[in-house]
Amino acid sequence: MSLLTRLPIDYLKIDQSFVAELGGQDNKKLAFMIINMAKALNLQTVAEGVETPLQLERLRQAECDVMQGYHFSKPLPVADFIDFCRNFPTGRAG
Repeated sequence: MSLLTRLPIDYLKIDQSFVAELGGQDNKKLAFMIINMAKALNLQTVAEGVETPLQLERLRQAECDVMQGYHFSKPLPVADFIDFCRNFPTGRAG
């Protein structure tokens, strides 16, 4: 753990194996603990492998900063990705 405080990193990635198991109460607590630890270290969190609305909701509840996975989109060529980003609903006003 002390190594995390010395590394030149800005993000802590939550492996998809943890995200896949978010349906269980113990795994939900583990994701919350990882995210809280990252916040205590002034790191942002990235959850990979988000595939279901339940995973998305649990990560939102835990205040995960960034989420990626098939729930949002399959891998895209660059031009399609740019179009996707332009049209992605952010849920923000304005």
